[in-house]
Amino acid sequence: MSKNFIRAAALALMTATSALALQPANAATDAAAVVKHYAAVAHAKYEDALATAEALEKAVDALIAGPSEETLKAAREAWLRARNPYQETEVYRFGNTIVDEWEGKVMPGRWMRASSTMSTPATAARAMRTPSSPPM
Repeated sequence: MSKNFIRAAALALMTATSALALQPANAATDAAAVVKHYAAVAHAKYEDALATAEALEKAVDALIAGPSEETLKAAREAWLRARNPYQETEVYRFGNTIVDEWEGKVMPGRWMRASSTMSTPATAARAMRTPSSPPM
């Protein structure tokens, strides 16, 4: 592809999207439909977060039960897979005073502490067994 073609295509795309942005939004909004959609999206995100958290829990249990390079790798990978779905649910946390009151008291949590000390499977497993913080 030539540079001129790419430039022309980019200019055409910018022009078309700019024209769309200038158009007023005339669609009527149904509040009940918006709430229903919001709830469906939130439910789907929490389902994803739960599924990956359960997989993470199994991987961590396997690491604790049998520390090895393989179980350590599996726990790390499960953590990475679980992190994004969890982050996507944080938008729904507003107004949850119970969770907000934990802020700063729970960290460093068991997994956070374990992930920073995971030089070997045995140290990771030991860190996972250690309580995360004194009783509040």
